Amino acid sequence: MFFLKNKRFNKSLKILIILFSFLIIFTSIISAAGISLGASKSEVIKVLGEPDSLSSNTWWYGSSRISFRNGKVDSYSQGSVDLKIKLKVSNDRVPEFINLESNKEDVIKILGAPNSLSSNTWWYGSSRISFRNNKVNSYSKGSVDLKIKLIPKIEKDKKDILNIDLGSSKSEVLYILGEPDSLSSNTWWYGSSRISFRNDKVNSYSKGSVDLKIKLKVSNDRVPEFINLESNKEDVIKILGAPNSLSSNTWWYGSSRISFRNNKVNSYSKGSVDLKIKLIPKIEKDKKDILNIDLGSSKSEVLYILGEPDSLSSNTWWYGSSRISFRNDKVNSYSKGSVDLKISIDPNGEYLNPDDSYGVSNNYYSYNGKEYSIREEENKFSVNVYPISNTDSTKINNIEEDNLESYTIKDYYQNEYSSAAENGSYYGEISNETGRPKTVYVNGYFRKDGTYVRSHYRSKPK
Repeated sequence: MFFLKNKRFNKSLKILIILFSFLIIFTSIISAAGISLGASKSEVIKVLGEPDSLSSNTWWYGSSRISFRNGKVDSYSQGSVDLKIKLKVSNDRVPEFINLESNKEDVIKILGAPNSLSSNTWWYGSSRISFRNNKVNSYSKGSVDLKIKLIPKIEKDKKDILNIDLGSSKSEVLYILGEPDSLSSNTWWYGSSRISFRNDKVNSYSKGSVDLKIKLKVSNDRVPEFINLESNKEDVIKILGAPNSLSSNTWWYGSSRISFRNNKVNSYSKGSVDLKIKLIPKIEKDKKDILNIDLGSSKSEVLYILGEPDSLSSNTWWYGSSRISFRNDKVNSYSKGSVDLKISIDPNGEYLNPDDSYGVSNNYYSYNGKEYSIREEENKFSVNVYPISNTDSTKINNIEEDNLESYTIKDYYQNEYSSAAENGSYYGEISNETGRPKTVYVNGYFRKDGTYVRSHYRSKPK
């Protein structure tokens, strides 16, 4: 009764009810409006309240994230808390599909607000759309249908094409294979298969889980039987067909590789696919009985003795893990490995001219069934020993300037053989002339006619 008779109280109560109703309506309006890109921090607080954790530019609501730039919402990622994202768009037409001419507003109209967003990359589940200059320029299909529809512009006279070739246009690829699963401006993916473009034309590809319908054009003239270093790209296609993956100058058949230079085969590596390689050595008649390779042997001689290498570049040939390298088409270095290179060691001293390819002198010698080289580097001599056994390795000893008279040579197991002089003779070597050990060291010297006599060991006179 008191409340009903007290007019002042009733009036105050009505005002409170009106204010409370207005507050509810206002809060509902704010909530309905949601958060958009460019919203201020205070607007975010009005909609979502205070964040669970916060740094100056990143706020977390549960596992949901909002990031700011210059105090405005710049990116977000939806997680356990609904961020009430509502991106503003105009009320005009709604496109049916997304293509490479679609802008950000078109994407929002078709797919709604993304689950996570940075300025130029939007995620819908595991599906991604990226933008450049406000236009779709790449995408990757995932858990959410992106409503992509790319329409090829194909000429009437090409509507019967069935295969893709190097030089095919993007429209031709699209016409034959349909929309790719993921796309950037120059690379399209169909499953794990890839096609790459240059100037909007196919210039490389890699076959994977999807048949790319590749067919490389060749002429209808003769089909070579084998591939050699004179073969061109068309010859290789005729013999082996289209490669599994291809760039302009490197083609892969399984794990086997062929590379080209100036449209000619210049290197290869044998792998899982037989490359049909056949290299024929040009050998002189008087050398057809040669059995071994020496420094200075020609490529034809190496080919005649060892056959085609497992992998080859212009100056390096591999037989298993064994290597032979050439300079001016002559053997100038090698490394013994899993395959016997049939190297013959000259037992009579120096057998290779100095190698100055690295700007230093490198003299090769042999002694006592071993090979070694002496390389002068500034004020030191590096001595490298090459044991005949494939299991041995090279041991390098640096000899200081104050001990240039002789060089202590050790193998991989640190067995000291002797001190070797410049001509390959060594302390204790039995002289063929005297039958006595060589124990006297003679320094190198120049004769009057200007010729140089290398340092050497000789036996003592009786």
